[in-house]
Amino acid sequence: METKIEIQKSNVIAAYRAGNEDVKNMLANLFPDLNFKENVMDRIKTWEDVCDELDISTGWEDNLKQYIQDVFHFNEGEMKCAIAHMKILAIAKALNEGWELTKDAEEREEGYGIYWIKRDGVRGDVDFQAGSNCVPGYVYADDVFGGSSWSVVPRLSFRTQELAEYAVLQFPDIWREYYNNYEQNK
Repeated sequence: METKIEIQKSNVIAAYRAGNEDVKNMLANLFPDLNFKENVMDRIKTWEDVCDELDISTGWEDNLKQYIQDVFHFNEGEMKCAIAHMKILAIAKALNEGWELTKDAEEREEGYGIYWIKRDGVRGDVDFQAGSNCVPGYVYADDVFGGSSWSVVPRLSFRTQELAEYAVLQFPDIWREYYNNYEQNK
């Protein structure tokens, strides 16, 4: 009797990226159907692609909504924000292909976070800046009374600035649900 081993595609790709030539050859032989050379931004274009990449099963959102409603009694806007946050974490995980911000990476100022996103009036246009100087990340807002800042969870850091920008531009509706839900609270 053979034992079946399950492994996430993103973990295999991360091992490939981190491995030497022997490891890369071994993984290419073990997983001939995976295109290790394909750019992650070519593979992940939709939320469904994120789910496929991370093996996220259908129905998770309904289950989470029910749990959040039963435990936290969130209103509709808060519920959308909580779901959007889970999706953003998954998008970051999928696009990073196994890369995670570590203390060493933070000290070397590796990784990029989204640290400025604004909504332009009613149109909902998204503008942002991404940079390594924000890792583990921060948002800074000036107003007439002074300034304020707050930390961004390091899990929302991206391996490259290009991935950080892509995450916002490719999934603007999810980011809008996360940051702009206050308008939809009921």
